[in-house]
Amino acid sequence: MGGISFVRLDMKTCMQAHRYILFNCDELIQIRTMHKDRLKARNRSSRPTDYVIDKMHRDEFCDWFRDYVQNMDETMKHQLPNRVRWLAKGPNPEARSFSRYVHNGVKFRTKDNEIGRTTQNSGVCVTVEGGTTYYGRIISIIELNYFDEECFVLFKCDWVDTAIGRGYKVDEFGFELVNFSRLVHTGDRLSDDPFILAPQASQVYYVADERHPNWEVVVKTKPRDVFDAGNDDDIDDYCENEPYNFNVEQILENVQDDLTWFRNEVEGTTLDIPQEFPMVCQISLCFLLKYFFLHAQIYDISVLLALFCLRKCVLYC
Repeated sequence: MGGISFVRLDMKTCMQAHRYILFNCDELIQIRTMHKDRLKARNRSSRPTDYVIDKMHRDEFCDWFRDYVQNMDETMKHQLPNRVRWLAKGPNPEARSFSRYVHNGVKFRTKDNEIGRTTQNSGVCVTVEGGTTYYGRIISIIELNYFDEECFVLFKCDWVDTAIGRGYKVDEFGFELVNFSRLVHTGDRLSDDPFILAPQASQVYYVADERHPNWEVVVKTKPRDVFDAGNDDDIDDYCENEPYNFNVEQILENVQDDLTWFRNEVEGTTLDIPQEFPMVCQISLCFLLKYFFLHAQIYDISVLLALFCLRKCVLYC
């Protein structure tokens, strides 16, 4: 954790965060199902669609859940798990706010905290029920506190509109592209869902697509072992996530120019190579290197070096 401060959440933000926690708590699955069944029974005469029931459930569940637990007799109330009882009371509007947060060896930062840095740690994605993947950038990190009995760390994000061609698309090379000028769940409406729980987030980063203004290529990474040693938050740790930090030009400089690419102990073979062959190979390898670089993970560095060496061989042709 870093850059800790205390903030007082406005009613709308507090409700959005609280609702997200209630709808993602496994201990409340039965109670949520009970509420939906009661909504269906109450509105049986109008035969509402599942969409209407789901909307009513989202709008009414928080207040209904609080009243449902409060109106229980003491015997039934004490049969509930402690977490359920405390969640029913609602959160403290006084929350802790962080500029960065480490979870399972992955360091996340807010978008504002990245300004002036050479690393990128604010990109996240989450796959929701139904298989849709949302891509976003963290704009704030808060810890919602249920009066010191339960605490949850949440990321509030700018979320890209997942409608095909609007805020999300796949190009002809199979790369996923997103457009952060087209957002959903901005938090302006009470019904918006701008939050996710920290353990749900997968880290990604975004590379500007020079061919398409406002569009960025999504690059997914695999986490590596990172330990929060409490170092100064103003100093970049260049070991945060290796896929961001190796430099292709530096790798090329490290490849010795005086390497021998032929063997002296065997008789050579002369080949007739078309004049255009080296150029074709170079173009093909450039596409291969671009694809590999965008998909490279920390254990692929040796293969990447091999590809550069192969490209060097072609240049000698």
